[in-house]
Amino acid sequence: MGREIRRVPKGWEHPVNKECKHYSGQYQAHDRYRKPGSYIYGKCFIPMYDKDYPTAVAEWKKGFFEWEAGTHPSKKDNDCEFWEYNGGPPDPDSCRPVFESQPTCYQVYETVSKGTPVSPVFEDKEQIVQWLISEGHTETNARAFVEDEWAPSFVVYNGQAAAGIDAFDMIK
Repeated sequence: MGREIRRVPKGWEHPVNKECKHYSGQYQAHDRYRKPGSYIYGKCFIPMYDKDYPTAVAEWKKGFFEWEAGTHPSKKDNDCEFWEYNGGPPDPDSCRPVFESQPTCYQVYETVSKGTPVSPVFEDKEQIVQWLISEGHTETNARAFVEDEWAPSFVVYNGQAAAGIDAFDMIK
């Protein structure tokens, strides 16, 4: 799965779906991030993008007005309506809550869905590196991921395949 580092406030707890029956306590052997004793084991997080609703709406409206005025960079190559090109207005349930304090910490998220956390909250990036190493990633891959703040879901390079964070050895 793709991974990214998001800024979050100290003490941030990603919203959970308390009615979710998906993770009933059974170990998902195929998912290294949901092993017993890990930070997220047994929690069912609500997938959400890394934008709050007011910000997402403002960005969508800006794009819409540029599209209608003919000033949007992609308008000249597309003979369609803005919502056909970019999708409809943001869904409030897909956006994270507005933070009540400054996002001064970091958390690793999977990004194949809208995004759910796969790590604890860290106060600095070096803590992420050390956590990734403890999770079985090489130091080289951990540092490259923290520097880029993003990793793809899967990479095939020169006939070799690697998933996510473990692909940096091949592509850097």
